[in-house]
Amino acid sequence: MTRAFALLALVAAFAAAAAQAGPPPGASAQCRDGTYSYSQHHSGTCSHHGGVAVWFDSSSSSTGSDRSVARAACGIERWTVKTLEDRPSLLPRAVTTIHFLVTRPAPSTLPSTRLPFERHVFSVTAAVTLVRQERDGDLHLVLKAGADHMIAEAPSPSCDSRATPLRRRQMSTARGGVRLCAHAQVTGVVFFDFDHGQTGVAPNAIELHPILAFRCS
Repeated sequence: MTRAFALLALVAAFAAAAAQAGPPPGASAQCRDGTYSYSQHHSGTCSHHGGVAVWFDSSSSSTGSDRSVARAACGIERWTVKTLEDRPSLLPRAVTTIHFLVTRPAPSTLPSTRLPFERHVFSVTAAVTLVRQERDGDLHLVLKAGADHMIAEAPSPSCDSRATPLRRRQMSTARGGVRLCAHAQVTGVVFFDFDHGQTGVAPNAIELHPILAFRCS
């Protein structure tokens, strides 16, 4: 079991390093085993390589992202909270750990409006082991630090039009930098989601949503 875990860690590190270096010309996606796909269609891409880790046609450049999100429908559940379209007064950024966040008590109910704890902005350091585009246009990230894991999301620029100009710039810039990364600093707003079996969901379904800054080192 230990050798299998070490092998998986080595593959993840290779994939992260390759993504940080940038995709080869013409690549449309990077597979979870670190290889690249040149498929022109999403269906079946990386099916023999563990699935897709990141789509380059939707996240590697603003032009590709804009084309992709134009085809995507924005979400519904707590959407104004997810995209800062409720224009909240957020607290100053604080540095914390994924362990701290995933051990916060989950709210008993989730209203359509923002919860008090969802005014916090936190920065965490973690490995980004998955990046993929969701049907609502969000880029879905899985963050891991030791045994802890959680989700972070970067909304589509076409789905946050009612947020303030400052927050829109922050979200757009962060989204443009998102990638697989063995050591990333991710800054975002606390958000509690409904747990419906999302890949990488935390025990309390907490997320950083939206991401306001992203740095890979």
